[in-house]
This record gives sequence, C-alpha cells and structure tokens, in this order.
Amino acid sequence: MSVSKEELVEALSSMSIIEVTELVSELEEKWGVSAASAVAIAPAAAGDAGAVEEEKMNLM
Repeated sequence: MSVSKEELVEALSSMSIIEVTELVSELEEKWGVSAASAVAIAPAAAGDAGAVEEEKMNLM
C-alpha cells in the first residue's frame, strides 16, 4: 500500500486534533521515538551554530 504525500495531508486534514494526537502517540510507540525529544534537540543545535560563528569572529 502506497500513499502519496498529498493523500496523507488530505487524510490528516479531515481528522480532529485529538485523533492526530493519538496517531502521533501510536507512531512514537511503534517507532520507538518521541517528537518531544526532537524539539529539545533543535535549540541545542542552534546554540552550537552560534558558538561556531563566534569562533570565526575571534579568528579575524
């Protein structure tokens, strides 16, 4: 079974927020991941980029 991105977006658009939240929870459980941890990593990565930029400035 293959579903296009457009079909997936259409299906998700017809779902309630509660249904989407339940779906996310089921996918997290099935795949052994957490969307919350991905959000926590993003600011840390941005902070590292700032440190690299600061280091570049100090070399000039």
